[in-house]
Amino acid sequence: MNTDKSIKNAIILITLSAIMCACGALASDIKWLMAALMTAGIALMGIAGAYLIKASWMKHDANPNKRDLRRLDFSPMT
Repeated sequence: MNTDKSIKNAIILITLSAIMCACGALASDIKWLMAALMTAGIALMGIAGAYLIKASWMKHDANPNKRDLRRLDFSPMT
């Protein structure tokens, strides 16, 4: 699985999560339906986060010789 596919899956899951949470808010009269939709939305957010983490690590590991760790160093130059 390449980085673009992971990012695409994450965007789709975040969109579905937002739709589930919105439907859960609209179905607030039926408590069990609201709870089920909100739970599904939160689960989809977690899966989308996993895809985003995977995509960032795949992009980071694609060029192991070009890692620039100096940008993470905040100490003053001596």
